Amino acid sequence: MRFWRVLLFTFVGAASGGAAAADLGWVRGYAHRVAIRVEAGGFARVDRPVEVDLAEVVRRYEKAAFGGIAVFERRGERLAPLPFQFDADGGVLTFVMDGATAAGAVRQFDVYFGRGDAGGEEGPAVLKHVSVELVEAHEGQAAFCIRGRNATYYYHKLGAGFASMEDRDGQDWLGYNPGVGAESKSGSGGKYRGTPNMGHPEGYCHPGNAVSDSRVVAAGPIRATLESRSNDGKMHCRWDIFANWARMTVLKMRLPYWFLYEGTPGGKLDMETDACIRVDGDGVLVTAAGEKWQGDLRGADGLEWVAFADRKAGRSLVVVHHRDDDAVDSYWPMNGEMTVFGFGRLGLEKFIMQVGAQFTVGLVDSTDAGEIRAVVNNACQPLEIVVGPVENRPTGD
Repeated sequence: MRFWRVLLFTFVGAASGGAAAADLGWVRGYAHRVAIRVEAGGFARVDRPVEVDLAEVVRRYEKAAFGGIAVFERRGERLAPLPFQFDADGGVLTFVMDGATAAGAVRQFDVYFGRGDAGGEEGPAVLKHVSVELVEAHEGQAAFCIRGRNATYYYHKLGAGFASMEDRDGQDWLGYNPGVGAESKSGSGGKYRGTPNMGHPEGYCHPGNAVSDSRVVAAGPIRATLESRSNDGKMHCRWDIFANWARMTVLKMRLPYWFLYEGTPGGKLDMETDACIRVDGDGVLVTAAGEKWQGDLRGADGLEWVAFADRKAGRSLVVVHHRDDDAVDSYWPMNGEMTVFGFGRLGLEKFIMQVGAQFTVGLVDSTDAGEIRAVVNNACQPLEIVVGPVENRPTGD
């Protein structure tokens, strides 16, 4: 698996194809282009972000050549200009394969770069899919506030974990606070909450803790990227946050570990009306939030996932492990105040042994298992991406 290091600066724009685009000829003003073929990979896609590794291309050309860059999709008899994000130091191009893409479909894109001073006009600015700002205090700690389309996330800078995930109605599906429950007098009412809460007893990736530090690597507009490292050097993770979900990559971790969702579906855990929906091979199992369970999730198509559904709100929070492993997974409600779900967890035992593992969390505007599965596959199943050779502008164009 290839991991990209995205640093320093981002070029954003949408280029205008003009007359040259109409006949699928060479777009005026650019010296080079690369064709990109994207296959849906057997799963239906909707507004799926595409990340393309162009690091090798960047190495072959001066970085300045990428100061002018344009992305087009080949749509019938025309080239349609697309908004994009290009992080030149890491060589990662991100754009959105907008609309619906059938499971067996192939879409074709062209990336132009090396724009001269006299040509290649840029189009309108890209609308932000995500944005990032540093807030001085969120539940007792400086935090990055990341705003997407369906959620606002608060990520503690020193805790290296999410303290809040608010839906469009302002309900917090995590509910971290540094206190305890009014009745339980337990941390389940506040300080135990958050995600991914990975390192017990070290405290890695847990809001409220101060054993790490975090920085913004890319601030959008299509993908925001955060990186966190523990002070003892044993944990390093990256979060890539898109319009509708957030994906974690474990770059370094003391083994074994777990990945947890400890929170408040719809703003408050309701033991009777909230539900836990979990993948079970080609089907699903649905149990009340008040019912605990344990056992290895049988992931369909290589993914393990669980959704916590608030039927009153008509929304669910989904948690995905991108690899169907043999580790024990478990859930139980703590004091009626928060979920305790863990990939690779049983009691205080941890079972995940994979460095390079990826996990995705996000909100879904549905409580239907079939619709949730479709969102999971859209977000987490890999695309098949083929990058063609660099072509140079024909003489006379």
